[in-house]
Amino acid sequence: MNNPYKIIFIDDDDVTNFLTREALKRKGFQGETVFFESATKALEYLENLDLSHHPDVIFLDIKMPEMDGFDFLDEYIKNGLDKKINAKIFMLTSSVSSADIEKSNTYDVVSGFLNKPFSYDLLKNIEV
Repeated sequence: MNNPYKIIFIDDDDVTNFLTREALKRKGFQGETVFFESATKALEYLENLDLSHHPDVIFLDIKMPEMDGFDFLDEYIKNGLDKKINAKIFMLTSSVSSADIEKSNTYDVVSGFLNKPFSYDLLKNIEV
């Protein structure tokens, strides 16, 4: 990937978000990044987003309070965002549960399942 225009990270873990920011900064990532610690807030942001400035990639944690990653995907699809926003969605999680992988694979909008921690090498291998 050649520094996409915009990436959204949705993860409730402060440490993960800090490490992700640092990894991107150290590697000289030039694209725009937006972080949300709440899937609900991320969904609101996407619903009100100027579609000419949509994200290229969304990294979505599965296990979050209030609204988990699968609930987010259900609302994303229900609200038609999958038709409006041309973003690749990757489930980013520390889960090793085969059930989580299988459930992720049932969503057409999910481009892949990646294990934490996030690394810049993961980003470099994504085709946008």
